[in-house]
Amino acid sequence: MNGPEQTLEINDHKLNLPDLYQRYNTDPEAGLTDAKAKEIFNRDGPNMLPQPKTTPEWMKICRKIFGGFALLFWICASLCFIVHALTTATHHENVSISYLWLGIVLIIVVIVTGFFSYYQESKISPILNQISDMIPEKAVAIRNGEKQIINAKDLVIGDIVKITFGDRIPG
Repeated sequence: MNGPEQTLEINDHKLNLPDLYQRYNTDPEAGLTDAKAKEIFNRDGPNMLPQPKTTPEWMKICRKIFGGFALLFWICASLCFIVHALTTATHHENVSISYLWLGIVLIIVVIVTGFFSYYQESKISPILNQISDMIPEKAVAIRNGEKQIINAKDLVIGDIVKITFGDRIPG
């Protein structure tokens, strides 16, 4: 499975319980042994969502100021400066500076709206990051025949997790 179109075929929900226990080599009463859980953990890694690559803040600002529709304003400002330079070179007297000012105003508008857009996006980012905080840090799992409170990131495939009403699901 390569590429962004990765699909994972999971049919565990269709299995009856004895087949599910057999597939994951676990016991419904005793759970996994610590040795087996460690082996699975070393094979699969922690029970965590993969962290997306973060974009540097300076790159986000540059995208707001130079990307998308702002690029059109930069082109217009450049054309204003070119027109001003050409009129200054051809007419030595009574040169209007309106194109120069228009170019300056366009650049100021692009920079101000770019920073404002970045500020709005940065206010929303912490709210979106709270989604990962909804995953509980601890879970009650049966290991070695006993209920144990373990870190949710240390859960492995095959753990028997005890859930009560109102619990957040750790997996």
